[in-house]
Amino acid sequence: MSTASPTQSFPRRALSPLLNRLAAAWAGMDGTTRLHTTVLAGLMVGSLAHYLVFITYFIEDAGISFAYARNWAEGEGFVTFAGGERVEGFSNPLWTWICGRST
Repeated sequence: MSTASPTQSFPRRALSPLLNRLAAAWAGMDGTTRLHTTVLAGLMVGSLAHYLVFITYFIEDAGISFAYARNWAEGEGFVTFAGGERVEGFSNPLWTWICGRST
């Protein structure tokens, strides 16, 4: 039988055991371990924030490289679109070359 009251919301009932275990683990840590855990958690949050801010750049940059590689493999040269001006508009020439050679 559950010890949670029926009026308690679902997420709180589901998270209660997890939060209790985390609180017990935190209470059992010494100062150095707490510091390391806090720094690690901060780095994880920072990495996630960086990823969420810059995800569109990585997707866009890869798409540009793939377009250049496809057109180069098809004999159009290093252009974004067929018939376009030949300029270096990609930021990673080695990756573009590898992708172009593999198609």
